[in-house]
Amino acid sequence: MISRTMLAAGTIAVAIAGGGLTAAVTAIGDSPTTRDEAQQDARSRFAAFDRSQRPEDVFRSEGGDDANRTAALEIAKTSRRVAVTAQGEAYAFLNTRNEVCFLWRPAVGGVAASDCSAARDGNAPGILMGQNGSLENPTVAGLVPTGTERVTVRRPDGTVIDVPIVDGAYVYHGKSPFTITWTGPEGRTFSNEVQPIDIHDLKPVG
Repeated sequence: MISRTMLAAGTIAVAIAGGGLTAAVTAIGDSPTTRDEAQQDARSRFAAFDRSQRPEDVFRSEGGDDANRTAALEIAKTSRRVAVTAQGEAYAFLNTRNEVCFLWRPAVGGVAASDCSAARDGNAPGILMGQNGSLENPTVAGLVPTGTERVTVRRPDGTVIDVPIVDGAYVYHGKSPFTITWTGPEGRTFSNEVQPIDIHDLKPVG
């Protein structure tokens, strides 16, 4: 089930499996695997981690407070910038629980959205993010396992759009409704139907 969280006025972020920026980098309980094991698992499952970190991969804080700077320093240890578009930029990284995380930071600033999952056998992390109070023209983005050949968007009129996979990540920005689908290398298909939800229909979670 997709959880919807109202993060700030005018901004909607929907994490496929939940998790905000602070939660994505904060340890809660024991790590499920060692750091070395998580890094090995991440390299084997997601293309972004199967290469060296480049200068442009290093995540940097855009906020002035200590919490943002501390979170950014933790993310930067393993971050890979996997997408840059007119709408924003995306990073993959390992959090302090040794989970694989995907973070979307809008180009216009404001609230970032992130999602995390177990490095070894968890779901591929992804987010759905709307602006200006609705999901009428959202951004949907995430990681796909290595070996995934296609990510497609199907519109109500039957039109099918191929969404590029770059560095193991996809980003799609467009008018809803639409359905985005991809099939992993093991044959399991993931599909999400995106509707033009208005922010006034949502209730705060948590």
